[in-house]
Amino acid sequence: AYSDLKQAMLGETLPWPDGYFRAFFSTGVFTISHAPATGLHELVRITRQGGHAIFTVRDQVFESGGFQAVFDELEQAGKWRPIEESPWFRCYAIAEPDALVKTFVFEVL
Repeated sequence: AYSDLKQAMLGETLPWPDGYFRAFFSTGVFTISHAPATGLHELVRITRQGGHAIFTVRDQVFESGGFQAVFDELEQAGKWRPIEESPWFRCYAIAEPDALVKTFVFEVL
């Protein structure tokens, strides 16, 4: 199933053609000092129409990292539509009890 490994950086151009994947799933990536919100543009580009974007965002970067702005840009551009989002929840059972994340699900259009 996995015959090719590619190394890439979120926030830069990804090495796959448009619509290559049926979905993307990401957890623990959109957090403090990790991938930028702008990385979502490329993830949406490489996801097929009708596919799904499923990912978490850490509370401390949601507003300051521009995630809502990117969500709005992609929706206004007709690239995706929101399907579901969770409430904020603890991302660590014991360590950092105040650390929260939210899960988002979008359909790629």
